[in-house]
Amino acid sequence: MRSADNIVIDIDLTTVQALVEKARDLLIALRSEYDLSKWEYTKNVRIAPYEFPHSHPILTINAQLVDGPAKDVEALLSTYIHEQIHWALDDHRLSETKEAMQVFKETYPNFQKDFPTTAKDECSSYLHLIVNWLELKAMTELLGAERARNLMGRFHHYTKIYETVLCDFDEIQTVLEETNILPLPRPQ
Repeated sequence: MRSADNIVIDIDLTTVQALVEKARDLLIALRSEYDLSKWEYTKNVRIAPYEFPHSHPILTINAQLVDGPAKDVEALLSTYIHEQIHWALDDHRLSETKEAMQVFKETYPNFQKDFPTTAKDECSSYLHLIVNWLELKAMTELLGAERARNLMGRFHHYTKIYETVLCDFDEIQTVLEETNILPLPRPQ
């Protein structure tokens, strides 16, 4: 592309393209290595190189976990499961989720907006007590208890939420059972 003063500016996306393809290939390999079918509530997955992972409107993961010194395959798997769990709750357990969040609001009254230790707002923080508990449960099934707990302990986001999930695992499970979030339905 030439500007008015004839400077040539090219955009080269080959490095970014290679990173995204590596993330895609790794996710495909993880789906082959592990049976993830019980947690896959959406089949539409988007890989955006540097976006913060999110579940809606399309499940989006980033590619930062697949390259360089911070390469963390287990974290990529956990992120994928985490975002799938959002779909499960939204599609199948909306009223139950609201009920559990109210219980958690009474049990843990100090989960205000304090990203990255909690979520972006109070409502999202209580929602993430559920999501992160289900994520830990899934990762325990996939990797074993010790690896799953170690993984959750090294995350740099939602640190207060993960710490609470790790410390109060049984208490949170009781709430999820009493509000009928558990067991989660199988994906369609």
